[in-house]
Amino acid sequence: MNPRKLIIFLILMVSLTALSFVKANYLQKEKKSLDQEAKQFYTLNQDFDSSAASKITIQRAGSSEELIDLEKDSNSNWVIRNRFNAPAQSSAVQNFLKKLTAIKGEVRSDNKEVLGDYQLLENQALSVEIKNTAGKSILHLLISPKRPQGNQNFVRDAASDKALITEADLLGMLNIYAKDSKLSPKIFLNLKTADFQAAQVSKIEFKQTSGEAWTLTKNQDAKTNAVSWVMEPAPAKGSVQNAKVDELLNTLTSYYGRDILDPAGQGYGFDNAAPWIRLTLKKADKEETIEYYLGKQESAAKTYTLKIMPAGRVYLVSESGVEPLIKKDKQSFIS
Repeated sequence: MNPRKLIIFLILMVSLTALSFVKANYLQKEKKSLDQEAKQFYTLNQDFDSSAASKITIQRAGSSEELIDLEKDSNSNWVIRNRFNAPAQSSAVQNFLKKLTAIKGEVRSDNKEVLGDYQLLENQALSVEIKNTAGKSILHLLISPKRPQGNQNFVRDAASDKALITEADLLGMLNIYAKDSKLSPKIFLNLKTADFQAAQVSKIEFKQTSGEAWTLTKNQDAKTNAVSWVMEPAPAKGSVQNAKVDELLNTLTSYYGRDILDPAGQGYGFDNAAPWIRLTLKKADKEETIEYYLGKQESAAKTYTLKIMPAGRVYLVSESGVEPLIKKDKQSFIS
């Protein structure tokens, strides 16, 4: 071949190869960009307004026991209807609602025929339905119990066949990490036995299991706001130490149970019992009381039952938390 023609041929081949490479590289980058754009910008529940939520029902398909029924009460506080109307942790509910808002994910399928492969059929998935005060459904999400990997979940809107894979770990929020994990309302349960501030307490009445009874009444100087406590019956000697009363109140303000029990249950040991501890609280211009009734001890489980009135809730509390309080007598506050 003519050297000149050979050079032209080689230049042409190199140019075509380079062009082909550039084109392939461009197409690959474009595909990657489009894929990335879909992952980044597809959003589920984008217009969901969590402040409108009034009732949340979470249930595993095919199970009447694996159910969480949350609802706002007349004071707009979240309670767990299927847990004796026990108070829910507001922060836990709000965090869950936040997770449900604007879920970003990659579309894996838009075909009804393959939803079963993702365990996103209604008889396979966990259902999360939220209603407003009018009883209208404002969100209905299905969550697959099958994890793709790590913290990823398969999800879909109940009214759509579009299956998404998302990094929003909704299963983790529900404490479901394994195949045998059970859906339980306990994850939202607020086990704080009473909600008050120590500064609100104006009187403490004790009646110990030993039969000893006494009262501590707060005196507050009108000019200096200095606080002192008066004990009745008065001690033979010594005076009440504020620090020891503060220690007791701080214990009660942050006293948590292990679990909450059915208030209509029997055999708790509260029959004809007088309050163990009664607190009188001053809130604005009114007085309120909180009464603690100590029930029976279960030595094997190292627990006691504890009833709080007027809330009417019954808790299972640890032996280690109760017994230091039982051991307190008049002298515990005097020096």
